Amino acid sequence: MDKKAIFDKYGFLIVMVVSVVIFGIFLGTKDIIKYNETKKIVEQESKENKGKKVIQNDTGEIQIVTDESGETQTETVTEEKAHRDFVTVDESYLDGALFIGDSRTQTISLYANWDKTVFYAEQGVSVWKILDEKIVKSGKKKITVKKALEKNKFEKIYIMLGINEIGTGTADTFAEQYGKVINTIREKQPDAIIFIQSIMHVTKKKDKEETYIKNKEIDKRNKKLKELTNGYDIIWLDENEVFDKKDTGALDPKYTSDGVHLMPSCVPRWKQFFLEHGIVK
Repeated sequence: MDKKAIFDKYGFLIVMVVSVVIFGIFLGTKDIIKYNETKKIVEQESKENKGKKVIQNDTGEIQIVTDESGETQTETVTEEKAHRDFVTVDESYLDGALFIGDSRTQTISLYANWDKTVFYAEQGVSVWKILDEKIVKSGKKKITVKKALEKNKFEKIYIMLGINEIGTGTADTFAEQYGKVINTIREKQPDAIIFIQSIMHVTKKKDKEETYIKNKEIDKRNKKLKELTNGYDIIWLDENEVFDKKDTGALDPKYTSDGVHLMPSCVPRWKQFFLEHGIVK
């Protein structure tokens, strides 16, 4: 039987078979494309996860692979949480809040008369020592900040550190250590909103003195600190917006007697700043 006769007899069947095969290939290709689109495995290197592989899948989970092989040491975290806006709150908002810091925070603890607010503050303390310094009164003795965080629960924690560290390390090493402090506080206080306060500027006069304290370096470190916040439960507060002399990038001399620390008369203005920057869950 010649080819023409075969085609005349079985042509319709041949066409049907070829059509089914082509349609199957089309569906398979479509499924592959759909699979790739829905699974969306994205690998990216970022400043926040330097040296880590970030994999996002269609469940909305993000796996951070810390091991170079990508096979072990993985942790699963959720997607970025929604940003929270500031709201104005009343004075009771600060009841039970914790303030951690150095001599600048001590200005509040000494002169604000906030009887229901807790302070873990000490002159000269640094981000490298804050957690292990025995500065918290507990009965007749003093315990470390870390220990106190284990014993007490706080809904809001304000941190101000950095002026004493300006001459130590770099902006990167400072931020790295600050991040470790935040992580420890989060471990001890999983439900707290943590407020990271900016390092306040010094006056222009103080900046020009032959010391290590320079506003330029303060700005570098503040930029790094802001990167540690997420706008959800780790919040950035910039007091320089309130206490800087306009358009100078330096502390207004009318607010300080030594070019570094705020005067007690500034406490009401400082308090108002906190109340205008409340975060409500």
